[in-house]
Amino acid sequence: MKLFTQIDYRLTRTATGSGGVVYHASPLKMDVLTPRTDHGDPDVPAAVFATPYLAMALAYVGKKWGNRDIEQGYRDDGAKWTLREMRPGAFKDIYGPGTDGYLYELPAGAFHRPERSQAMDMEVISTKPVKPIAVRRVGNPYEELVAAGVEMIPYEADDAGYQEAVERMAKRGLNMDSEELKKHLDWIRETNPELADRMSDEIKTSETTKR
Repeated sequence: MKLFTQIDYRLTRTATGSGGVVYHASPLKMDVLTPRTDHGDPDVPAAVFATPYLAMALAYVGKKWGNRDIEQGYRDDGAKWTLREMRPGAFKDIYGPGTDGYLYELPAGAFHRPERSQAMDMEVISTKPVKPIAVRRVGNPYEELVAAGVEMIPYEADDAGYQEAVERMAKRGLNMDSEELKKHLDWIRETNPELADRMSDEIKTSETTKR
């Protein structure tokens, strides 16, 4: 098993199982990771989330963020990760000076795949407290993400990739009931009114097309 003193920034998945490791990141330093309910997945009870992908975990070292701030994606079965700014200055706010945090290496055997969940296929959970195998402070999250080979895509309102990200968010919004969608758009509008408006327009266009 490789600990942080030996690890290189590979983007491929670490072997899971009783002898493998998975990763968790947080702005907080903890001796034991305890299950929490503020993870945002209604299909999962209180849990500790982790991933076998180091590059994915690093995205959560800085300040807490959501899809109103950044869109996270991957291709080639996790061989390449991308982070796209969904508003100007998001990378600086979340990964800039003063946003240091901690990267945790955890025993993979303590985790399992949730049976029904909105969680990405790249994540596993534990509903019990988990003691880390190793903990490492990350002093500059942005630099470490770049070093890990993560593609950091800056905000550009007219970029085709940004519009595609808006369309993906709108598609997920179409699966929400009206009250849930309103709350979600209001939450986005708190920090990113342009995105909320574009997403709302995209949903209206999709609904009109269906009629």
